[in-house]
Amino acid sequence: QFLRDHPHEVVLLDFNHLYCMPSRADHCQLQRIVGRHLGARMAGPEMGLDVTYGNMRAAGRQVVAFYLPSAALPRAAEQWDRRFWPHDRRHICTPWPRATSVETLRPHIRHHTDHNAEREATFFVLQAVLTPVAKTVARGLVLPPHNLCQMAAPVTPFLEEEVIRDLAPRRL
Repeated sequence: QFLRDHPHEVVLLDFNHLYCMPSRADHCQLQRIVGRHLGARMAGPEMGLDVTYGNMRAAGRQVVAFYLPSAALPRAAEQWDRRFWPHDRRHICTPWPRATSVETLRPHIRHHTDHNAEREATFFVLQAVLTPVAKTVARGLVLPPHNLCQMAAPVTPFLEEEVIRDLAPRRL
């Protein structure tokens, strides 16, 4: 429904860390379910490493799905759904910041917006998230932030004020 209501949006799905899916059948079933619901809108690797938003729009594709194959589902297996992008550095760069506050997140974001090395990948995902540590979770039982939404609240103004504003002129 979301994709129908928002035809200009592109959704990136990143399937990895699927530790509770030990069998090939589990992975194949997940790919079948995703394919059944989103298949007609999926922009697979057949669109090429130089795929653009415009190419995707022209083809009516709104979903890019990355799948990190485990030993249970090697890429070469005949069961591999070709609409999924193999999760490797040529296709997606998605560095995790490992930051516990906006102050520690800021240098990570600056580094990745100022350096274009990561942009050699077809898709670059700027992870602007705070990573809770055990102390944060324990303290959250009594003091704010009590949940991940509250933890993320200070990140949005930082992104809007500093990152999006700074990146906008580069697009012109």
